[in-house]
Amino acid sequence: MDMLYIVLGAIIAFVGAVFLLDGLFKTNKVIKNRTWSVLIGLVLILVGVFGTGFGAEFMEWTDVGTGTGQFASDSVCASFDLTPSVAASLATLNSDETKFTVAARGNQTAHTITESDNTTWVNPQLSFVVKPIVPAGSDADDLATIFYEVTNPEVTTTDGTDTYKLFTKSSGNRQLIWSGDTTEYVDGQSTMLMTENLTLTLTLTCSQDSYSRMENTYDPVTVYVKFSNGCGWSQTYQVDFMLIEAWT
Repeated sequence: MDMLYIVLGAIIAFVGAVFLLDGLFKTNKVIKNRTWSVLIGLVLILVGVFGTGFGAEFMEWTDVGTGTGQFASDSVCASFDLTPSVAASLATLNSDETKFTVAARGNQTAHTITESDNTTWVNPQLSFVVKPIVPAGSDADDLATIFYEVTNPEVTTTDGTDTYKLFTKSSGNRQLIWSGDTTEYVDGQSTMLMTENLTLTLTLTCSQDSYSRMENTYDPVTVYVKFSNGCGWSQTYQVDFMLIEAWT
């Protein structure tokens, strides 16, 4: 809560109290008309209370219509169960399901890459099945919101002399493409019912030129994929990109 609003609200409420007391006790020191003094005082007190933010917070936390005391918003602070997998390419997922490895072979003269088995390169697609963990007291109408992002989209490779962006960019967007209920780049959010689940797919569009320039084989360039609920829970996955063979 902004301290400036608290101070201003308190001052307005204090002035309102002066008007109110003047009208109630008929002192006529502030205004001659007792009724107007009371009305002005009440209005100023209300403005002051809501100006501090306390009134707004009260309305946010209280469901006036039902008296349940839940958030006025439909979105509930839920954590999530995530099931990761590889949707495309020869990327692998470790047994702990915390780290993806993307391996390629690089032609450092033509600056092209192939899959690890020397077949045509396919940009990795990582899949995440998202299922809300229902908090106590929730019902079927409550919504859960999950936020997701690639935390370091500007990551670079190096040939020992210069650096190169690992991921391509188009129309101002780094091509880290999230698809599910909508299409978003680098980061986004999705909202679902507590009874639903959602599959999010992340396509990491690599620049073959940049990828092929990695200086050392088996020396990974790492990015991180993070999920959170905006109120405490989060889960992060590591994605390692490496060359397993390079030739000129």
